[in-house]
Formats: sequence, structure tokens, C-alpha cells
Amino acid sequence: TNQHWYLQKVEKLDVNTGTPQFSTARVMVYPNPASEFIQIKNDGDKEIRVQLYLPDGRLLLTESCLAAKTTTLQLSRFNLNPGILLLRLSSSEGAQTFKIQLK
Repeated sequence: TNQHWYLQKVEKLDVNTGTPQFSTARVMVYPNPASEFIQIKNDGDKEIRVQLYLPDGRLLLTESCLAAKTTTLQLSRFNLNPGILLLRLSSSEGAQTFKIQLK
């Protein structure tokens, strides 16, 4: 089955007041499992930095996904064997890492 990830309600702390603030960082990553490409759809209002790693920690690529845009990461150019890749998404509001299954 395909998995889609949605990130919503990113919490950050206001350093002046100490109270949590919420913003909507809506990002969708698909397909998973993937074979030739991964799509990252950024419906939020902030640019997202996208980094793709091998399981041993080696960085394969770094891209930017602009606000309200979709970025396609071409996996076929790397001649990778089936397995797991790590996808790290980060912005000024935080970061999150996902496992991508490569078929």
C-alpha cells in the first residue's frame, strides 16, 4: 500500500512570552514505497529544505521546496538498490525525518 505523510500543526515556542504558537506546515510526501521519484507537495507558506540520505548517513541530495509548490526528486539517476532511504524535511519551524522504502 502507498503511504502519504501530512505534517500539520507545527508547534514553536515564542521566546518573548514562553507560550506555544501553532502554524500550519502542510506537506505531503508520496509515493511510498517509491521506485523512480518522490513528490513533495508543500501547501504551507514557508520554504522547506529537503535532504535525502542513504541509511549509512551519506547525503544523496539537497533541494528546496518552495511554499505552495511541488518538488520532484528523481531517484532513478542514483542507480540505487531496493531498501530504505531517509528523507529529512526542515524549515525555520523545525525538522522531521521519514523513511522512504525504495522498490
